[in-house]
Amino acid sequence: MLQECAFRYFEPTGNRTTGKYLEDTLGERSGFARSETEHDGKSSSESKSERAIPLLSAWDIQRMGDSQIIGFHRDIPPFRAKRMNYLNFPTLLRRSRAPAPPVLTLPSAPDIPDLTSQENPDMPEFFDPDAGWPRRRSSRRQGDCQK
Repeated sequence: MLQECAFRYFEPTGNRTTGKYLEDTLGERSGFARSETEHDGKSSSESKSERAIPLLSAWDIQRMGDSQIIGFHRDIPPFRAKRMNYLNFPTLLRRSRAPAPPVLTLPSAPDIPDLTSQENPDMPEFFDPDAGWPRRRSSRRQGDCQK
């Protein structure tokens, strides 16, 4: 269900599972690892190798400030943003104090027929998903063929 949302945002968390999920979701970039070997205080070899580095590691995500979020939207790349406090915006504060609309009463539900009764002619014998409609009980005897 989470993957079907058009917009998702995550607040800082100490939870390693969420941090790892975000690290994997954000993806990786290319980086270089450098190594140097010394023998008797002299440099004998040096190398660089390209490798994948997370855009933001789970460790970094767990240590984000309380005012930061990570957002995902289907039309734009992931982004970091600051949380907004609605108390600092008079229009939003006024809207938050508006009364809730009245709850309308629902009409009463129709009676549900007893499907356990063997006398119910509308009760399907079985449902065949390939046929698309339930097959109805027939008045034929069990040994008769249907054509």
